[in-house]
Amino acid sequence: MRNFTKLMFALALCVVSVGVQAEKVFADLSKYNEKWDGTDVSFSWTATYGNQLSPELTECGIPKGDLRNWEKLVVVVDELTNCDFFRVLVYSGDDTNHSNTFKATKTGTNEFTLSGNVDYLNNVTKIVLSGSNWEDSKSGTWSTTPASFKVKEVYLERPDIVYIEANSIYEAPAGTTDLKNLTGTNTNWANTVSYPKELAVQGQAFGDGNGDKESTHVNISGYDYICFEVTEATSKTAGLRVWIWDDVEEKVVTLYSKPIAEYATATWTEYSQITGVGTYVVKVSGYKYLKGVKAYNDYTGVSAAKVSMAYMCRGEVPVAYKPTGKYSLVGKLPGSATLADALADASATSYDATGIIATDVELTPANLNALFIANAGVLSNAQNVIVDGTCANLVLTDGYAFKAPAGFTATSASYTTTINETAKAGTLCLPFDATIPEGVTAYTLAYTSGDAAAATAVETTIPANTPVLLNGSGSATFEGTSVAIDADANNVSGAMTGVFETTKVPTGSYVLQNGNDGVGFYKVASSDIVAKPFRAYLTAQSSGAKIRIDYTGTDDATGINLVNAQNVEDGVIYNLSGMRVSQPTKGIYIKNGKKFIVK
Repeated sequence: MRNFTKLMFALALCVVSVGVQAEKVFADLSKYNEKWDGTDVSFSWTATYGNQLSPELTECGIPKGDLRNWEKLVVVVDELTNCDFFRVLVYSGDDTNHSNTFKATKTGTNEFTLSGNVDYLNNVTKIVLSGSNWEDSKSGTWSTTPASFKVKEVYLERPDIVYIEANSIYEAPAGTTDLKNLTGTNTNWANTVSYPKELAVQGQAFGDGNGDKESTHVNISGYDYICFEVTEATSKTAGLRVWIWDDVEEKVVTLYSKPIAEYATATWTEYSQITGVGTYVVKVSGYKYLKGVKAYNDYTGVSAAKVSMAYMCRGEVPVAYKPTGKYSLVGKLPGSATLADALADASATSYDATGIIATDVELTPANLNALFIANAGVLSNAQNVIVDGTCANLVLTDGYAFKAPAGFTATSASYTTTINETAKAGTLCLPFDATIPEGVTAYTLAYTSGDAAAATAVETTIPANTPVLLNGSGSATFEGTSVAIDADANNVSGAMTGVFETTKVPTGSYVLQNGNDGVGFYKVASSDIVAKPFRAYLTAQSSGAKIRIDYTGTDDATGINLVNAQNVEDGVIYNLSGMRVSQPTKGIYIKNGKKFIVK
């Protein structure tokens, strides 16, 4: 899916400083004036009110198609006569209705911002200069005295540097379908649904949406609600109307979005405005075809609704969407400076970079363990880049979250941690088969009778997703070669649970500490205790207050003992399995937290 995309982001990969050379494309208006050279001679024309479209700038060399990669449209005016302004009309999708209007209101330079991935720039068919329409015409002059305009230059401009756009992805929750992924007889559906979507009155829609024939639709059979995540709205935002084709009555049915909290009592055919951000829903149970979504026609000063995600869900209760923190990096495009926001998101664990068309791009995320899924030869990152299901060099950094968006193979994998030199103990859980480094011993733990935890030494390799207790000191690097990474791993083994992201430890479980009674697993009494990435904790099975670790050196085969201290009652004797002993025989025992030997 494309939204590995929350809101649409973009940023230049290099810093824009004052004086950076700009790339410009000028309209060639010589067809309107034989002496026109784009610098010294003004093009002029006259118009009365009523859309006098002249000239069409795309015929004069201004690009059309996707113009979101341009920063601004500039119109340099020499004269405005008998008028306050003239219009620059941008047509998108077809040549019959303009999608946006700019007004050149002054002599000199008029700059109109294009960057920011505005939807109407997605498919520009033409740009034209025009007189005023009748609502805007200057009273008493337009109908009797033609207005005249002198234009010196028209051009598109952008900094002459490389940009990359980043889309925060809104994945549909389980049991839902993202409207972006719907297909039907409307072949342009996927192109027109680009998030965030601004649905202004008479603005663009999802789908064709004109509602006058059955032939343009997508199949929504089996779904009960269509949901919209509105991320920008005011108390006077136009309501969203959803066109449904009723194949039984053979007619269009118009439904209106309601706040998700009102789903149980809503009258869906009754118009209502959007009054703020949040989840809005329409119930579509029993209908087969969706034709489109558009803002309600209301010219009383309402604002546009910005929709960051639209999806369908099944069930009696609609699903409120929650973002995933994943991102998609696409294109070689300028835009708002917020790729930095995407890369600075420490909770982001993966980026879909398959849409990047530039080469040798290096990206540094705040989460050093974030993965980039990319095409070959695009990213120059030395690590954590997955191409065709293989990561050449997976490097996991201690303290940063890790989550694989899908299974993959790592040609080489490594992780470095530091084992406390005083405690000589630590916990570990890695997503790959890891060779145990020299000087370190790893143990799996399992509860035995009497609330004690038994330790079993791991021979040479710690299996992937297996939490272990470590015995060692100082820096230790764990490595693997040609290892498989499972996206849906179960990180529970024996008495231990491992984590790859900072995780709240359930109350009653045990975390490793060098506490007042020595190194051991101490019971968690607060809900605020967390386990850091690549660590593990003991599940809540024992009844004791702590499970002490006692390293026995050469006194026994395993080199480690875990004793359930039961609050370390004075005078109570335990064997090395943590069981109380009333009459010790020959062997090694624990009393008052100290080891002694009975011969």
